[in-house]
Amino acid sequence: MTTAATYKNPFYTQGDRFSRPEYTVEVRPYKYKGYLIYQRIRNTVFDVVKDGVIITMMAGIDGAKRAIDELTPEPVNAWGRTASDQRGKSQQLRLDKAARKYGARVRRGANTVRNI
Repeated sequence: MTTAATYKNPFYTQGDRFSRPEYTVEVRPYKYKGYLIYQRIRNTVFDVVKDGVIITMMAGIDGAKRAIDELTPEPVNAWGRTASDQRGKSQQLRLDKAARKYGARVRRGANTVRNI
């Protein structure tokens, strides 16, 4: 079941026949990181909406999600690291441990583990 949603367009240009001060759509929005993504024109225009106002208009759902990712910073833990930093660090520690297990010495600063 879909309901009509109305949201304001801050990019409205008076005199432009393709621009409107607000849009009303009858589609179910995608929810992504606290934003709503409405598909206004089928498979063409996706509006990113926050608090009833368009933030940006993108040509594709992936572009809309990418725009939201750029607007929302990744959460930082108490040590100033993001989750993706932690994943990279823990993966490197696992690789170092595996390399040492098979007798390789790990060279810091190198992208590969070599037998020295």
